[in-house]
Amino acid sequence: MPALQPNHIEGLSPLIFAFEGQKNKDRNIDVLEGEKENDLFFDFISDGRNNGYPKQFHNHLLVSDEELETKKIKNGNSYPLKCFLWVIDQESIKIIWEMTTNIKRKSLVPKKPYVCHTNITGIEGKAYIGGELYFCENGEIYVNFNSGRFGIVASEEKKRMAIQYIKDCEFKNVVRVDFQL
Repeated sequence: MPALQPNHIEGLSPLIFAFEGQKNKDRNIDVLEGEKENDLFFDFISDGRNNGYPKQFHNHLLVSDEELETKKIKNGNSYPLKCFLWVIDQESIKIIWEMTTNIKRKSLVPKKPYVCHTNITGIEGKAYIGGELYFCENGEIYVNFNSGRFGIVASEEKKRMAIQYIKDCEFKNVVRVDFQL
């Protein structure tokens, strides 16, 4: 059941623009040049309906047991080198390797010369929710909701439905992780 079904849509709704629902953020101000476009990245964005590894995946991007501990991925921390960004839009789950080079963003945010969640949706695109996922050597897939654009305002119900949808796309051994201090 990889396509979004009515029960998924009900549990994930509403679709939101980047930063929608955040008091101190505005997508027209806070989404920078280089973060607005997604057309430059179409070739790298995978449609998770196909339930396989994303297009850019290779075995060196599998997270080891040691990295799970040292990078604190089980605690919801980010590890950009092996991170895949995801959003669920009006069609399905879309995935891209976070370290995909973004030349335009690099000129404005030198410490982050790679893609962000709005490079999946575009500035005018909406998503239900977003976060990060990690494919691990142990066969598990760790999923969090670390997206300042689409995950931070998500309700518990929306998070549960996102995990259910990812499982319904036949991803195996999905483990939800939430940020912990």
